[in-house]
Amino acid sequence: MPGEDLSRYVSVVELRVDSHYTDGVVSLGTIVEMFGIAGTKLAYMIDGDGGLMRAFESVEFLAPVYHGDFVRATARLLRGRSDVAAAQLRAPRHRAHRGRRAAAHVR
Repeated sequence: MPGEDLSRYVSVVELRVDSHYTDGVVSLGTIVEMFGIAGTKLAYMIDGDGGLMRAFESVEFLAPVYHGDFVRATARLLRGRSDVAAAQLRAPRHRAHRGRRAAAHVR
């Protein structure tokens, strides 16, 4: 893998999210689940087999996500392959009706 172009290993999952809370805030677990889906999709791209994420190094939720927001989770391979890999995941959201953006970052 030394010298291999890792830029081709990018997976994207985009969803319109729902909330069951009265204030319309989406559960943080929903966003983390999107990271898991994007990571699994990335694993399929790398070696044709789905994988499970072992750990997150850090997770930052920078702003709330509300019912009806569109969230795009992107997983990008940084180094490694197969059973030893590092990926960067980002999930900016777009509030179509207000035009503001927020994000969550995972490393």
